[in-house]
Amino acid sequence: MSGSTHRVSVVVDRTRHPKLQAFVEWGIDMQLADIRDLLRLPMSEAGLDSGQNFSTAATLANVIAGASVWFFEASEAGLRNRRDRSRRYREVLRRYWPWNGEVVDVDNGVRVLYDYVRNPLSHSVGRPEPEDSTRMAVDKRPLDEAQLGELDSSTERPAWLGPTIRPAPSGAPDRAYFVSVPGMYWGVQRLLREVLTDEAQLARAEALADVLVRFLTAPNASWRAGAAAEDSHLS
Repeated sequence: MSGSTHRVSVVVDRTRHPKLQAFVEWGIDMQLADIRDLLRLPMSEAGLDSGQNFSTAATLANVIAGASVWFFEASEAGLRNRRDRSRRYREVLRRYWPWNGEVVDVDNGVRVLYDYVRNPLSHSVGRPEPEDSTRMAVDKRPLDEAQLGELDSSTERPAWLGPTIRPAPSGAPDRAYFVSVPGMYWGVQRLLREVLTDEAQLARAEALADVLVRFLTAPNASWRAGAAAEDSHLS
C-alpha cells in the first residue's frame, strides 16, 4: 500500500489527548490500511481473483463497532457492558455517518447497516435469519490509488461513488438492498474523523485509552504472566 491518507489518527490533537492519539495510531490506522488493500481486489494479474467483498464489509462493520465502544460514551463500565452495545452502535451511525447523499433515510440506513450488514456478517456468515425475508448484496469493484486517496480525504461524497445503500428495484420494497463496500469505507472514514473531533466525547475517550495503555505497559500486568507461561510451554 502506498500513501498515508487513510490515517485518522492525524485528526486527534496529540498535545491534548496523547493516549487516544497513540491508540488510534496503532489500533485503527493499521486496520484502515488493511481495508485499503482489500479495496484493491480482485487483482487477477497477481493471482488474486477473489474480491473479498464480505471480508471487507465485515471488517468495516467491526471498525464501526470499535468506534462505538472506545470513542463514543467511552468508559470502563461501558467496555464491560455488552448489553448496551446495540444502542451505541446505532447511535454512532445516527450521529456521525454522512447521511447526506444516501437515498435511504436515517432510520432505514441504520437498520440496514446494523441488522443486515453488521449482524449477519458477525454471527451468521452473511445470511439473514430464516424468518427474515430481507436480503443484502455486497457490491465491490477494484479501486486504484487515486480513488482510494479520494475516499480517504474527501469530506464530500465523490461523484463517482454513489450512495452506500441502494434499495433493490421495484418489486422488493424494504426487502432487498445493495450495499457498496467503497461507500462503506468512505462513510467509516468520515464517521471516525467526526467522532474523534467531537469535543463532547474526547475527554472520556482519552481516559479509556489511558486505562488500556497503562494495562499494556504495566510491568506486572496479568497478560504478561500468560504470555510468559505460553513462551515457556513453547520452549
